[in-house]
Amino acid sequence: METSNGEIGGALKATVQVKLKGAAVRAKWLKAGKAQGVGKKQNEEIEKKLDHFHVYKVKSAQREALLLQIRFGHVPRLEMYAKLRDAKGYIADDRELLLFACSTHPHTLQLASPELKKDRSLVLIAMIADVDALAWASKELLSDKDFMLNAIRKVGRAARFASPQLLSDREFMLEAIDKWPGALEVSPLKSSNEFVLEAVQKSGSALQYSSRDCQSDRAIVSAAVQNHGQTLRFASPDLQDAEDLVLLAVKCHGGAIAYASSRLRGTKEVVLAAVAEEGGSLYHASTELRGNRDVAMVAVKQWGGALQYASQELRSSRVVVLAAVQQDATAINYAAPELLEDPEISAYAVNLNSPFYLGFWTTLLKTILCL
Repeated sequence: METSNGEIGGALKATVQVKLKGAAVRAKWLKAGKAQGVGKKQNEEIEKKLDHFHVYKVKSAQREALLLQIRFGHVPRLEMYAKLRDAKGYIADDRELLLFACSTHPHTLQLASPELKKDRSLVLIAMIADVDALAWASKELLSDKDFMLNAIRKVGRAARFASPQLLSDREFMLEAIDKWPGALEVSPLKSSNEFVLEAVQKSGSALQYSSRDCQSDRAIVSAAVQNHGQTLRFASPDLQDAEDLVLLAVKCHGGAIAYASSRLRGTKEVVLAAVAEEGGSLYHASTELRGNRDVAMVAVKQWGGALQYASQELRSSRVVVLAAVQQDATAINYAAPELLEDPEISAYAVNLNSPFYLGFWTTLLKTILCL
């Protein structure tokens, strides 16, 4: 770090020296011209050449100082951007400097020349640092199918900057949705039932970004929940109350029952299907079914920790508690106190004293995912 600061200081000092040296050279040349009786026109030409030479030298020194500050200096973001903006006149075509600058100060891309705003590498570096930097990329690049698909693979939200032509292109959009389902939200195709049906077959999550009409379409919702059960959340209320669709959803992901209607969360067939896939789904069942022995047994056999969501009566049931601790020893924490004296049940608590027992963390993770 000391070396870097020294280099920066040296470059800044060099800038001052160049300015002083340029002034001295100017005075010397003009004095020599007068001594030799050089005419006014020749003096103006000499002065013009000196100006070009002086500006070149100063800018070269300033560039090196700026490059070192970008690479090694701890300059606050806004202050650094102000320095870059002030230097726009000579960095707009400097690809090397802009490559460094855009990696840490992505909005520097707006200072680039029109030609460099078409540079794929430069724009990608800026976009990876901050996807909003794509707002400064050339329209030509934002209309390039291959470039935009590559950008979406790296940062899904890049789809928001695709040209209107690409956002209306079915082939492009299907590929984009496969990488990032949210791409559908900015496309006019989100209102096309035919297209959305094809999209949710690739990624069920795309249902979230489709129009309300599509979210009320039985065929579309059916395809979506079979691909990703949790997308039942985005179906219309009528379809969340459709037993056949909810069954498809909970068989794919038991936790989808959280988005079913209250009527279906009290339907035994639906709840049984949900807890068979994910025992923790018992949490979302109606109070009546959380006290149903058949439902509770299926749930605890899938995941012992589901015992915590069973009714107090079932947590006092030896059969249910034994099934739970056989699947997950930590379920003993949810058993009624009187059952802890049962030799067969309490035997499962022995393993919990081992420092290598990881069941607790598994149980905690499952509980969080279910809630």
